[in-house]
Amino acid sequence: MSGSAMMMTTKLLAPRLGSRLLDRPRLLKALAGSENRKLTVVAAPAGYGKTVLVSQFLGTVDSPVVWYQIDSFDNDPAVFVQHLTAGIRRHLAGFGDQALTLLARGGGSPEQTRQVSAALVNELAARLEKGLMLVFDDYHLIREPQVHQVLEVLLRYLSPGVHVVIAGRATPPLPLARLRADGLLTEIGLEELKFNRAEIAALLALEKGGPVSEQNVAAAARETQGWAVALRLLGSTGFAPDPDSLAGFGFGERPVLPGTVLPTGPAGRRSRPRPGRGWRDLYTYLAAEVFNDLPEDVKSFLLATAVLEVLTPAFCDTFLGRSDAQRILEFLAMRGFFTIALAGEEGAYRYHQLFREFLLDKIGNNRFLFLRKAGECCLEAGLPEAAVEYFLEARAYEQAAAAIEKAGVPVLRHGRWQTVRRWLWSLSGWLSPAPPRHGPASDRRERPWLVFLEGAVALCAGRLAEADVLLEQARAAFTAAGDREGLGQALLYQARLFRSRGDYQKSLALLETVLPWLTHRPVNEWFEVSLEQSFVLTLQGEFDRAVHSLRQVFAAAEWEDEKRIAPKLAEHLGQVYYVKGEYAKALETYRRGVKMAPDPCLAAYSLYDSIAVIYRDWGDLDRALAHAQKSIEVKEQLGLLGALPWAYCQLGAVLSSLGDMTGAEKSFRRSVELARGAGGECFFEALSLGLLGRLLAAGGRLAEGLALVNDALKIAREQSDYIYGAVLEIAAVAYVQAGKLQAAAGMMNQAVAILERIGASYSLCIGYGFLAGAGLARDDAGEARRYAARCLELAAAGNYLQIFIDYRELAFPVLRLGIEYGLEMSFLDQILKRLGRTAAPLLLDLTAHPDPQVLCRVLRLLAQAGGEEALPAVAALLQHLHQSVRKRARAAHRSLQGLSQVEKENINRAVAYLRENFTKKYHLADVARVANLSPYHFTRVFKAQTGKTSSDYLLDIRVEKAREMLRTTDQTITEICFQCGFCNPSHFATVFKRRVGVGPSEYRKQDPP
Repeated sequence: MSGSAMMMTTKLLAPRLGSRLLDRPRLLKALAGSENRKLTVVAAPAGYGKTVLVSQFLGTVDSPVVWYQIDSFDNDPAVFVQHLTAGIRRHLAGFGDQALTLLARGGGSPEQTRQVSAALVNELAARLEKGLMLVFDDYHLIREPQVHQVLEVLLRYLSPGVHVVIAGRATPPLPLARLRADGLLTEIGLEELKFNRAEIAALLALEKGGPVSEQNVAAAARETQGWAVALRLLGSTGFAPDPDSLAGFGFGERPVLPGTVLPTGPAGRRSRPRPGRGWRDLYTYLAAEVFNDLPEDVKSFLLATAVLEVLTPAFCDTFLGRSDAQRILEFLAMRGFFTIALAGEEGAYRYHQLFREFLLDKIGNNRFLFLRKAGECCLEAGLPEAAVEYFLEARAYEQAAAAIEKAGVPVLRHGRWQTVRRWLWSLSGWLSPAPPRHGPASDRRERPWLVFLEGAVALCAGRLAEADVLLEQARAAFTAAGDREGLGQALLYQARLFRSRGDYQKSLALLETVLPWLTHRPVNEWFEVSLEQSFVLTLQGEFDRAVHSLRQVFAAAEWEDEKRIAPKLAEHLGQVYYVKGEYAKALETYRRGVKMAPDPCLAAYSLYDSIAVIYRDWGDLDRALAHAQKSIEVKEQLGLLGALPWAYCQLGAVLSSLGDMTGAEKSFRRSVELARGAGGECFFEALSLGLLGRLLAAGGRLAEGLALVNDALKIAREQSDYIYGAVLEIAAVAYVQAGKLQAAAGMMNQAVAILERIGASYSLCIGYGFLAGAGLARDDAGEARRYAARCLELAAAGNYLQIFIDYRELAFPVLRLGIEYGLEMSFLDQILKRLGRTAAPLLLDLTAHPDPQVLCRVLRLLAQAGGEEALPAVAALLQHLHQSVRKRARAAHRSLQGLSQVEKENINRAVAYLRENFTKKYHLADVARVANLSPYHFTRVFKAQTGKTSSDYLLDIRVEKAREMLRTTDQTITEICFQCGFCNPSHFATVFKRRVGVGPSEYRKQDPP
């Protein structure tokens, strides 16, 4: 076991119950059944038996237990999550991969903390098959709000069967009022924990080995006020606690114990205690009485090891240069002398905190010598993080700085930048910003690793300007010293800084400098550098290089069997394929990543990143909508705010294709808002602004729409050519819709030049379609045909159907040219089936074409997509000179005559099916099968006849049923939600409010109509 693993293990060891403990039935009765609630809080000052009570309570339940012994070093959220995850893994193998992956991304922001917390909650809900108890002992040592946030999220969303126990000297700053009101909280406080008369008599008898007089019990009760630790020591000293023997401690008849409320005088002011040393001096006196009776070798052992957080025989022997640590620790544990044996790790112990404070008081300034020695032993044992803590406590700043330089980068790599920040703050009085004139301070310029760590912490905390200065200073110092290791780290963090500012070229140049220095190491130490490089390459439009980079690191991950890394690489590779327009490869790569993941939930939160728009571009709008909504649901649940701009952008695109312009506008605006809030998300801000502007221009809001696309162009112009080219293309379409054709042509020519160089297939389809239409407008048949052929070739290869639905002003010229010249006819068939009767004007116009071959193609298409309005034009061709045209015309005429009534009957049958099966899971293919139509044709015809998509029609049915049940039944909203076919209460509430105007709860409170 590695050193770091040993340190983690000792924090997760519950105290082992000894034989000389007093059972307290009244408290165990108060705790009975509390495991069925969410939280138990045991809060009281030191020495009142909190840990013992919790341990005894856990012995009465059957659930597995995770015991987490908190110390001050757990105020880093990353440290807290890593230890909590390690504890749960003892019962759920491999637990927490997703949370640890999110944690390793760094940042440490409240957003990231929420993401990690949500990942833990979701995995517990998915994997836990029986109960689990999570115990946090000494929780009062937590001061960091983000750690409280982790626990708050856990408590809010914990699945049934998981119970949290918090023990500490103070009530935790958590939302207890809500849990208390809901009956989900059990509280044990100071008054409950104080020993009553009967318990005092039993405890003293247990300690003395026989009965104790009523007089002594009364005196002990009066002087200790039921304080367990003082009672225990009273029993150990062997003297009778009569009032005269204890009067010198100044308690009188009302001792001032921790948590005691002082009596108030006539004026309402609190009375002062009588002069005296008080409860801590009582404890010190009693402890000294017992301590003085111990053998000298035991006393010297206790005094020297008081500085250690956890004691193991091997470490104590190394620390003291002796070989009897195991014997002494076993002796202390057997005597019950405030040495707590830890369960689950043979020979691991810790001292009771009050006893440890007593020992530290006795050794005085010698504690610093012992602390320094402990730090040196930790360094020898390969525990640099523990060494840092001991050196800092010893005020051995030179040694602490050296240990921080050794431990800092690995700690940063695991996302624990707040720990590094605390270390550096502890050095701030010693580390001078300039050469010192006198005193022990050190010149920071002589410690480039510390300067680098300051810069890295500043970057993680979002202080970019400060990080820029510090990282540049570190880089210069490493260069001057010839420290290649340090230079590589400085360059890596500078690259991240440049990328966060949108300076992709500088970022890429630095990454390409760093990678050759790192690739000889294990892949888990450098794969994130390669991911960063591929991301920047993608933003630059260098897709092939991004793919090559990812494949290299992917091969290394497979070779080294890094199962947690490979799915992440597959996710990034799929994104590059998506941007290239290679949708089939993208989907296959995403699915491959899920299969490779040791736990499918590791990839689930990111799997939906581009699948929605892929299905949308393929024309499968129902599936696209489901994926887009799922993407937002998952990301919001996990708190992935940085990923939400793209998710809302996808939803806006899907809703736009479905004709829900109001919903699309809201989604695009939400995307812009989130992108601006995330900072550095310039690409998504520009993309969403452009799409929103194009949407508004298409809806007739020309001035507002053009203003937005111009804002998008300003942002994109400062980014890479790829980003600028993509936004230029969007802007050109908006300018076409506004009738500014000349400006649009200039934009599109510039965009196509960029996109051709980059190779973005999907975007090029739109550009080629525009240029084909421009060629027709100029009567340049050759150019029009050339661009139409390119457009259809790319679209057919990628199956980009939706382009021709959403961009009809650009699509019709391409379709016309495709029909005339017989280009990609099987693909054209699919497009025209989707367009349905909206393509009739184009087809009817072509019935006057002089070429018989073109007429045959048009008649075949009219038979599939035309309506009653096409009958006159088809009838006119029944007398055409060419036999092939007449034959096609007769077939088309028969088809069109019978089509209208059949379609109506089919849709009526589908509507009846939806009303009968509204509680079932909706599948478009099933409903289309009932209507005896293909899914594509059914979608078009259903909307033409009902004015709504089939999915919207079904939601209307479900909402109407829910309204009826809310008015006429007393069932809960959750019960109504599932009985009406909704998948979860959150989705039900959202859909209900969108359609009714108020949520289900408010609707139920309204007076019936």
